[in-house]
Amino acid sequence: MPFDSDQTRKFIDLGDRDIAPFFAGRETEIRHFESSFNTLDWRAKRTAAFRIFQGAPGCGKTSLVEHLRQRHSNDALFVDIRKGHLASEDALIEQIRQSAASVGSLRGTMAAFAQAVGASLKVVKPGGDEVRDFVADNAIRNKKAVLFMDEAQLAGEEQQPGLGLLHASGLGFPTIAVFAGLSHTSDRLKGVGGLSRLPDNAILNMGAMSESECASSTSRLLDAYGMSGGSVEKARASRTVARLSRGWPQHLKGAQTALCRELLRTNGNLGQVDYERVRSESDRNRHDYYNARLSGSILGVHRPFTAKVVAAVQRQQPVDPGDLIGLCENQLAGSQPAYPGLKSATAEEFANALIERGVLSPRSDERYDVAIPSMTEWLAGLVPRGRQGAEDVPEVG
Repeated sequence: MPFDSDQTRKFIDLGDRDIAPFFAGRETEIRHFESSFNTLDWRAKRTAAFRIFQGAPGCGKTSLVEHLRQRHSNDALFVDIRKGHLASEDALIEQIRQSAASVGSLRGTMAAFAQAVGASLKVVKPGGDEVRDFVADNAIRNKKAVLFMDEAQLAGEEQQPGLGLLHASGLGFPTIAVFAGLSHTSDRLKGVGGLSRLPDNAILNMGAMSESECASSTSRLLDAYGMSGGSVEKARASRTVARLSRGWPQHLKGAQTALCRELLRTNGNLGQVDYERVRSESDRNRHDYYNARLSGSILGVHRPFTAKVVAAVQRQQPVDPGDLIGLCENQLAGSQPAYPGLKSATAEEFANALIERGVLSPRSDERYDVAIPSMTEWLAGLVPRGRQGAEDVPEVG
């Protein structure tokens, strides 16, 4: 097929949010969802389940759920929920009911299921036997509802009414609540009254993709847009982009965008691609993303100081929030007069920002580390050479 410059431009303009047009890999994450999805059964009264996808910014949580939405479009009604929808049982029920009523694009049994869900929530109490009767018809009884909340680390006690309903009694028909957020999302949800006993198998920590998965995604992109070149050129392009991505979905999109921009210049000819240009733009996209993680918070006031604190975290490996706050307190105490803009900053504010902005995340052993592995090198580069020493910056390979 000829080179499709229009679709290539659209891919560049797509940005980096929510959708991965050339989704690849994530088999473990898909199984994590479907292991719960496939066992929901209204007849056995297994009608409610939780799934939490958590990880550092840009690890592909939202695009994973969008992929699941497409994958299960014929057997699940997806409902997007936000904090306000969980503030009361009535608000949650109304959001589900309205979503069910607005799915005009659905056909056949999915449309019947959506109508049944909307009707049942309109006239009967959630969780009662009457709801199950609405979906007991053979044509729709295997359909399910998926409630999805993004940025779920922002949920708190105000969301207890809706969260408690989903966790305790459910809605009476098969429903799986999917929460996507930063690495401390499960801790935040467990802190909400009534949710402290979430099962361990509800939580999945997302990390990097393999190089082969990144290459597979890029290979599909090249095929879809009609890039010209033999198997050697295609393999080289796919491997190069995979390596530039550092295994991170956010950076994969940035590296693929850089390749597409270069292919517009060469009219789709892989043999004429200047890979130094691709590398340069890919690195710039990656660094811009890191900068954005710090901007608009105390972390962006003096980026070199933030890098210094992160280096100390890597050396000392604080084991809990109290240790992290103490480390930040010691670093702040020694920050004057080199960093005068931090004079009024508190250790708790700084520690919380490191977590909330996705710079640090807890590991499985509860110690903290840099959330995005490739961010370590960038942070080290922020420290002026005159201050680089074993006490200030992490080692980078």
